[in-house]
Amino acid sequence: LTRTEALRQTDAVFWQEAMNEEIMGCYNNQTWCEVNREPYMNILTTKWVFKRKRGSDGAVNRYRARIVVRGFGQEPGYDYGNIFAPVVRYMTIRLILAICAHYGLFKRHLDAPKAFTQAPLTADIYIKPPPGMKIDPNKCLKLLQSLYGIKQGAERWWTYLSQFLLLMGFTQCVSDACLFY
Repeated sequence: LTRTEALRQTDAVFWQEAMNEEIMGCYNNQTWCEVNREPYMNILTTKWVFKRKRGSDGAVNRYRARIVVRGFGQEPGYDYGNIFAPVVRYMTIRLILAICAHYGLFKRHLDAPKAFTQAPLTADIYIKPPPGMKIDPNKCLKLLQSLYGIKQGAERWWTYLSQFLLLMGFTQCVSDACLFY
């Protein structure tokens, strides 16, 4: 579903509202700032990704629009360096669930809304504004925080989250870097 297609549908008002919410979320989180375009900049394009979130009854609960950077235009050593982020081992999840079941412990799942946009960047990344967003044609957006689609997005989020957990007093497990206690 493209932006044009979304805005031609009968529920176009909901898609527009979702796009406005995403852009305002990026502004509120200081995800980017406007800068003058320079010839040396590798300016990446962006696109919108749309999704209808449905409840257990199948009815649409929420319209979600997400700005995604087309990270395939990034250049190694210039736009990004390290892109590795660990993933929890399946055996760790099974072990935690088994311990919870054995001791009758309560399990809770948490979500981090706009997770990638929380992590600060270490490289200069410039993007064109998403379709429908108007800025001066001589300007572009410099990313200050990570955004979905960039190659180092998962690594930046992982680094940000793990540093936060360590600062809060958690200890990182030696055998699985994704487990903190």
